[in-house]
Amino acid sequence: MLYFLLSGREPPEAYELSQGAVLEYPAGVSERVRTAIAAAMQPHRAQRPQSTGAFLAALDGQSGTGQAHPVRPAASPVQRIPAPRCGGEALGLDAEDWVWLEGGRFLMGSPEDEEGREDCERQHWVEVGGFALMKTPVTWAMYARYCRAVDRDLPEPPEWAGDDHPVVHVDWDDAVRYADWVSAQSGWRCRLPTEAEWEYACRAGTQTAYWWGPRIGHANANCLGCGGRWNGKATSPVGSFPANPWGLYDMHGNVIEWTGSVYDFDYGGAELEHVGKNSAGSRVSRGGSWYSKPRWVRSAFRTWYTPDGRCDALGFRLAQDSL
Repeated sequence: MLYFLLSGREPPEAYELSQGAVLEYPAGVSERVRTAIAAAMQPHRAQRPQSTGAFLAALDGQSGTGQAHPVRPAASPVQRIPAPRCGGEALGLDAEDWVWLEGGRFLMGSPEDEEGREDCERQHWVEVGGFALMKTPVTWAMYARYCRAVDRDLPEPPEWAGDDHPVVHVDWDDAVRYADWVSAQSGWRCRLPTEAEWEYACRAGTQTAYWWGPRIGHANANCLGCGGRWNGKATSPVGSFPANPWGLYDMHGNVIEWTGSVYDFDYGGAELEHVGKNSAGSRVSRGGSWYSKPRWVRSAFRTWYTPDGRCDALGFRLAQDSL
C-alpha cells in the first residue's frame, strides 16, 4: 500500500521481484524509505521485517536496537586511497586500481528458490564497515614484481596465461605474504577481504544470482557455459567483461578468489572475521572460475580450500582498510 501511495503504481508480484523486477519511485523518495519498502516486499517471509515496529523503525532509519541502518553505499575509485609510498611502477599497482566502498548492511546468502542454490547459503543480514578492494584480481605482472623483489620463484604460469591474466597457483599463505609485502612497500594496510566483504562487493547493492540479473546470460563472465571467447577454455585478461555497478571486474568467474575467512557451513560469524596465518581451518574462496559451471559463479556460491591449496583456477585480490 505504501509503495502504491508513493509511486502511483501497482507493486510487482513476488515472483517478479525474485526475478529482478525494479521498484520505481518519483524523485524525492529517500533511499531509506526505498530500502525499508524493498525489505517489506521480499518474496520470503523470513527476509521481511518481523513486526510493524521493525518496519517503522526501518522507515525511521533505525534497527530494532535503536541503531541507524547504513544506507546503500556510494563507491568511489579514488576516495581515501593515497598514492603508494614507493610509487605505482614498483608494485604494478596504483591508487586508481582500487575502489573504496562505504560500509553498509546487506542480505548475504541466497533465497531458497534461487536456481543452483546450495544448503550452505543461508540468507542473513550482515553489516560491514568501509574498505577498499582492488578492481581486478592480482595479475601475473603484479605478482612477478613481488617475486623479483623478495627473490622467490614465480609459480609456473599455464601456457595460456599472459601478464594481464590473473595469477594462479598461489596458496593462501602466499597471498597473505604478498599482501604484507604490498603493505610494507606502499604504506597501505592490505589484506585479503573477509567473506562478507567479498559478497557485499560482488553484489554491489543487488540481490539477484549475478549482479546483472537472475540468469547467466551470454558473455557476461568467463566460465564454463557463460559463452563468449573464452567460455571455459582458459583465464581471460582481467577486466575483459563489464564491471559491476561499483566498478569491480571479474567478481563472477575467471578465477576463484581467496578470502581471509575460515569456512563455516552454518554462517556462525566467521564470514565477518579475517584470520591470522597460523589459524586452523579451511579458507573460503569465492566467485567461481573459468571452468566453473554458471551455478558456481553466483554471488552467493561458497567453496573452500585448505591454506596450502593451489590450482590453475585459484587466485586472489586484495582489500585494504582506510589509513
